[in-house]
Amino acid sequence: MRYYANELAVDLPDIGFADRTVNVLEAKGVDGKPVEVLIARRPMGASSFEDVVRAHQEQERRALRGWKSLFVRESVIDGCLAIETGIRWKGDTGLLYQRQTHIAVDGLVVVLIVNAPVEETEACDELMLRMVNSVNVRRDVALVG
Repeated sequence: MRYYANELAVDLPDIGFADRTVNVLEAKGVDGKPVEVLIARRPMGASSFEDVVRAHQEQERRALRGWKSLFVRESVIDGCLAIETGIRWKGDTGLLYQRQTHIAVDGLVVVLIVNAPVEETEACDELMLRMVNSVNVRRDVALVG
């Protein structure tokens, strides 16, 4: 099987690899506070797309102090089912806001995440909207999952 990453492609034996890679991008927001973008992959396995998203939310609810779900909505992105969520929690530096977009892609759930201080909620939403509007699922690439 041929596995593609952004910088290269490699051949792997077909022994059941599961792609759990996470890309993390960091920048400074308008006020100089950090804004973080994560792109994570998780195999769907025998679970439904909705169950994988619920499990992700439950894990975060247990792990993040003061976790609160602000919204959950379904959508379709580049022909793929998607679930968009907004959450808030208390981090070490104060209240944080997170937008998540979970996308079902050929047996994987790809999650786009934007984290920022709660004061940057609007900028966080705008960044996620920009990302979602630019999603182009690469159906020509063999995904591991």
